[in-house]
Amino acid sequence: MASMNIPLSKPEITPEDVAAVSATLKSGKLTQGPQTAALEEMVAAYVGAKFAIAANSHATALHAALLAAGIGTPDDGAPAEIVTGAFAFVAAANCIEQIGAKPVFADIDPISLNVDTHKVVGALNEHSRAVLIPHTFGLPAESARLCGEAEEYGLLAIEDASQALGAAIGGERVGACKRSLAAVFSFYPGCPITTGEGGMVVTNDENFAGTCRSLVNLGRQTGAPVGGGRGAGWLEHPRVGFNYRMDEMSAALGVSQLARIDETLARRQRIADHYRGRLRELKGKFILPMEISGYTRAWSTFNVVCREGVSREKVTAVLADKGIATERYFDPPLHLQKFYREKYGFERGLLPMTEGMAGQILAIPFYTAMGADEVDAVCDALAAATA
Repeated sequence: MASMNIPLSKPEITPEDVAAVSATLKSGKLTQGPQTAALEEMVAAYVGAKFAIAANSHATALHAALLAAGIGTPDDGAPAEIVTGAFAFVAAANCIEQIGAKPVFADIDPISLNVDTHKVVGALNEHSRAVLIPHTFGLPAESARLCGEAEEYGLLAIEDASQALGAAIGGERVGACKRSLAAVFSFYPGCPITTGEGGMVVTNDENFAGTCRSLVNLGRQTGAPVGGGRGAGWLEHPRVGFNYRMDEMSAALGVSQLARIDETLARRQRIADHYRGRLRELKGKFILPMEISGYTRAWSTFNVVCREGVSREKVTAVLADKGIATERYFDPPLHLQKFYREKYGFERGLLPMTEGMAGQILAIPFYTAMGADEVDAVCDALAAATA
C-alpha cells in the first residue's frame, strides 16, 4: 500500500485536451485570441450570466472585481470594510487589503462550513461597503439570504465561487448573479475544470464587466460601455490596469475541459458517494461532508473532520506512511495568520466555529480519475489510523 502514492489531487488531462493546446500553439495566436473569447462565452452561458471576463488566476480575477466595484472610503476617513469568512483561501483577504479596504471576518456555520448569515449581519456597521460570500469547498452558501441582507444595508455583494463552478441551489447555478454584482471562479488544477491557473469574473452588469475587462487588459478600452452604475457607482474606466490576461493555451485547455463538465462533475459525485458509503462505518471517528437538500455541490475536495479524541496528527502520519497525501486547509484561519493578527489585533476566540474546524479538518485524496481501489485504500488507512 505504501507504494500506491495516492496524491491529494491531480488534473485529468485527456488526449482531446492535449490536442486542443497543441493546435493553439501551432496557430501562433498565443494571447488575446479566440480561445479566451470562447471560454468566456462558454462559462457565461453555463452559469447563466451575461458577461464573463477571463484572468490568469483566481486572485487576479478577484482583485479586478473588487477594484471595479469602486468600493469607496467612508466619510470619516476610516477604511471601507468588506465582510467575509476567515475559513477560506488567503487570496480573498489579500485582495481586500490590496484595494485599501479592511477585511472583517464572520464565523461559519458548522454544518455547511460557509459563513453564517447571522454572523455576517452582526459584523456590519457604518464602515461596511460590501459582503464577499465564499462558497466553501464547492457547496453553495446561502447567497440569496446574504445578498438580501446586503441589499437591505445598501451594500454590494460579490461571490467568491472559486471552487463552485457547477454548484447550484434549486437548479440555479452559482454565478447566475441574480442578486449579486459578480461571482469569481478559479481554474486551479485541483478544481473540476482547470486551465493550469486561471480565474473568471461573471456578472450581469455591462458597465461593471467593461471596467473589469479594462483592468485585466492593462487599462485598454475594449469597446464595452463602462463607468457609472448603481449603488456606490462602479470605478470609472481605468487608464491604467494590469496584465492579468489569460493566455490562449490555458484557455484552450479550459474550453476542452468545459465541454465535458457535466460528465466530470457526475464522476466526482460518484467518488464522493463511494467515500461516504465506505466511511459510514467510521462516523464515530469522523464527520463527513454534508449533503443539503436542494443544494448541489461541485465537488472540488473531500474533507473529513476528526471528532474529539481522534488525533489529526496521527491520522496524517499513518496515511503519509502508506503513501497517501493529505492537507490541512485553512489552518490557521485568516484572522489568525501573522499579518492580519498583527495589523488588526485579531485574537484566538474571535471566531470559535472557524477556529475549531480549522484544527480538526483534513482533506484526503480526491480527483476525477480516482479509482475505486484508491478510495478503498484511503478508507482502509483511515480505519487503521483510528483503530
